[in-house]
Amino acid sequence: MYRTRRVAQLARAPVSKTGGCRFDPCLACVSGNGIAVSMFKKIKNIPRFFKEVKEELKKVNWSTRRELVGAAILVIVVMTIFTCYIAAIDLGLSRAIQILLR
Repeated sequence: MYRTRRVAQLARAPVSKTGGCRFDPCLACVSGNGIAVSMFKKIKNIPRFFKEVKEELKKVNWSTRRELVGAAILVIVVMTIFTCYIAAIDLGLSRAIQILLR
């Protein structure tokens, strides 16, 4: 019995034209020229967007110069070690193949 009621509730159509839009009403339903209204709302929200970006950037924990230099040095050292490791393996394998092919 419970499942039957649940299926019936899921199969109901929305009551209004905007029932499919879960938040704001569809712009096409609000005015005859929905594209122009939509574009105007987007342009109007640009200053708000940049204001919110500015607020979020204030929350970022920026690294100090010393931390940045330390991380860069660490990356360079690790890359050098891996480069030497791969070069040694490449050199060893190429010599082993040369010996086998002679």
